Amino acid sequence: MKNNLALRIEEASLNAWTPFQQLLYDGWILRFAEAYTKRANSVNPIFESSIDLNKKINFCEELFTSKNLQSVFRLNSFSKTNELEEILIQRNYEFLHRTSVQFIELENLDLTSSPKIRNTQNLDEWISVFEDLSGGTTRLNSIHKKLIENIPLKKNLMILEDSGKVVSCGLGVLEDDFIGIFDVVTHQSFRKKGFGRMIVNNLMSWGKIHGAKISYLQVMTHNLAAWSLYEKIGFKEIYNYWYRVK
Repeated sequence: MKNNLALRIEEASLNAWTPFQQLLYDGWILRFAEAYTKRANSVNPIFESSIDLNKKINFCEELFTSKNLQSVFRLNSFSKTNELEEILIQRNYEFLHRTSVQFIELENLDLTSSPKIRNTQNLDEWISVFEDLSGGTTRLNSIHKKLIENIPLKKNLMILEDSGKVVSCGLGVLEDDFIGIFDVVTHQSFRKKGFGRMIVNNLMSWGKIHGAKISYLQVMTHNLAAWSLYEKIGFKEIYNYWYRVK
């Protein structure tokens, strides 16, 4: 049962972060998005293989090289990838960025919306806010904008203002019973004031109103501040993933 939920959340999270190109290859999903985030530019082994693993890895490496991209494999804790990872280690693929995928059931959750938060359909405005809050570059945020435009699912962009200043933002993506929480960022001068929690609560409230029963998110295990926030809200890990990078 847990593995079924993990797989369903994995599918929803992949759909919520749609790359510009995608290839299905013998149980693996190869994703390409001009090098913006490893999630959108990696090999994702979801199902078991029938082709020789070394042959498959060679194919992936050649394809990523042809697109001027680093070869990246995104491995998760519920798929059977031990043999693949051993081969990647032998090929000098380095371990990077363990990430916890967490979920919470919404049915009995008290989700009071904050009047400080507004929804916007103006993606240019939201991207500008995200860039200011996160310190991103114009080039990367241009790709980020295209990725969000590329999401085929219902989505909500939120901005939080306090005393006339924009201090936090976030993105929610809805698919059936699931509301995914992405790109929650608070200006470094306004952290530890509850603004991140307000954004998350509002996104979950919006999702619940539109039929979501479960919310999920992804947090890198070394991000202790975010980990603490999500733990206080009640999120629990369902699985984790990590990268092997050549």
